[in-house]
Amino acid sequence: MNKMRKIIIGKNSKLYKNYKNDFLEIFDLAISHKDISSFNFQPNDFILFLSYPRSLSALNKLTSLLTKIKKNKVLLLSTCSIVVNHLTNCYSYPKIKLLQEKYFSKTLQNLIIFRVGTIISKNDYVNYYGTCILSDKVFFKMISDFINNNLNDQLVTKFDVLDFKGSFFESFIYKFYCCLIRISIPFPCILRPLDFIVRLSGKPWYGYVALTKIISEEKK
Repeated sequence: MNKMRKIIIGKNSKLYKNYKNDFLEIFDLAISHKDISSFNFQPNDFILFLSYPRSLSALNKLTSLLTKIKKNKVLLLSTCSIVVNHLTNCYSYPKIKLLQEKYFSKTLQNLIIFRVGTIISKNDYVNYYGTCILSDKVFFKMISDFINNNLNDQLVTKFDVLDFKGSFFESFIYKFYCCLIRISIPFPCILRPLDFIVRLSGKPWYGYVALTKIISEEKK
């Protein structure tokens, strides 16, 4: 039998570009989802899926290619923000990620879904207060564990909640926004103009990111 190759699908993803060296310490090669149709997969290849579709038509096209890896062990990177779909359908990213999970689960026989927070290094924690994150060190350790069969659950969720820290004024704005998004459910997208302002200020705690943290804390 051929040696198991460890392959990433998603070489153009932001996560891969940000942590390319870390990924290549574990994986043998990375390809784009556009390469799936022409790539020669082997039965014992381990595949990490970083790519995700931006629309239903793209999802259907991607899913149609999965027959090539139907029996391979596939690890699909997903998001802990999928939980917001229980309250609202207005956010496109968690909605398409949930559909990707469902479509992949129907096609692939050996699929593991890995739901995570935003992957960041410890030095970046200060920039992500008020959100759900996962340490890059923990992330890559768990990826190695999946490859080595130390983690075999079909669905694994791993993230940490970072409490908000800031000045009195920043804390007031953050708490005010969280109150607004709570009372706007199931139509939190009415806050999109405000989300745009928060995003321009360089803060990540808006939209489904804020809602994910709120839901996660309520589940504790």
